[in-house]
Amino acid sequence: MPIHDDGDTIKIAGAVNRSAQVNYFAMSCDRVINKRGFEEVRVILRNMGSSFPNTEVPIAAIVNYYEKQGVNFHLDIDSTGEFFARVFNPHTGDRINEANALTTVWAFDSETVHPVATKISEAVIEQVEFGNGAHTAFDWCLFEVMDNVLNHSEAANGYVEVQLHPNSGRMAVCVADQGIGIYSSLRHSRHAPRSELDAITRALKENVTRDEEVGQGNGLWGLERIVETNQGKLAIRSGRSLLSLDRSIRTPGSVSTSENEFSVDQYQRGTCVDFQLDISRAINLENAIGHTPVNLVLEKFFIEATGDSVVRIADSAHGTGTRGAGRELRTLVWNILIESPQRAILDFEGVPVVSSSFADEFLGKLAAEMGFTAFNQRVQLKAVSQTVKGIVDQAVLKRIIFSNSTEQVRHPSDEDLDN
Repeated sequence: MPIHDDGDTIKIAGAVNRSAQVNYFAMSCDRVINKRGFEEVRVILRNMGSSFPNTEVPIAAIVNYYEKQGVNFHLDIDSTGEFFARVFNPHTGDRINEANALTTVWAFDSETVHPVATKISEAVIEQVEFGNGAHTAFDWCLFEVMDNVLNHSEAANGYVEVQLHPNSGRMAVCVADQGIGIYSSLRHSRHAPRSELDAITRALKENVTRDEEVGQGNGLWGLERIVETNQGKLAIRSGRSLLSLDRSIRTPGSVSTSENEFSVDQYQRGTCVDFQLDISRAINLENAIGHTPVNLVLEKFFIEATGDSVVRIADSAHGTGTRGAGRELRTLVWNILIESPQRAILDFEGVPVVSSSFADEFLGKLAAEMGFTAFNQRVQLKAVSQTVKGIVDQAVLKRIIFSNSTEQVRHPSDEDLDN
């Protein structure tokens, strides 16, 4: 096995990229800490390959559970284990500016849940072009699932990680806790589940909650509906039970359930929600969950009086001198245009100069993607200095000339919403 233990030592060797490995790590912790009585535990990381949120986040929750009992974990890593070491030292909300939002394991509590979720949501909207409604769906799912941890698990902390996988066009998200679990949360409610698996199944239904004053009970139901609409994937483990839905496979086998042989009291605690969304696929939220939620990240750009969105370049751009900064800003504006039928007003106040490469990557490519007519109709530049205007006009003109015969024009309003 890639994970085994001896004395006070747990060794993890080889790629840890399957959620089943969480069980082996939990079992090793139980043997080393509960059965052998060690409070100082050595963890060896060797020959590590890539790993994913559905392994890293639950292990981070297990480590924190034992640390709160006074156990200290000491890492012995080689160069391949450096990335996995973050599992043993999650970033917290008070260190929010010290880490990348993505591919980082975050620990959050009631005070930091929204700053952490916002940082993640803002990061993805600058890095990938979403299908119509897809970012709003992701934003809603992320906030709902993270809030569920604090409202229903009775745990002080939750853990989250988000990874983008450009090759597959999917976003992988995992949220975990070491709380009381879905069954214990619902067992004394009017829903009275018969088992852990029954509790997970009931939690995926509309208006199922332990207390209507605490929440409406639509978080996991809405998540499942969005995964269904998006043809994504969802796995929920609580205690010994696991429910998996693969909506990318339209067969009876796309839904599976299981109960493992391990005692929940000894090994697995709490709940883990693991889901994937196809970020390029349009999502009709009215069809999925009956309404279109407020996009908490894009709302700050919205001007209610006109319906337009205003992007202040000085505040939103990470500098105006590089292609990387231009690419992130172009992606942000594209996603704003996807989510709103109105204009995007780009306010250049306080921006005295931009580089040609920034202008080309940001506005030249945006105009080429949309087409010059659509670009002029839906994008307005405000407070632009003559110097910046000259650089931007040249970048847009060159890209439009180049794209007329070589590139297919795309429009943010062309997305198919019938999914």
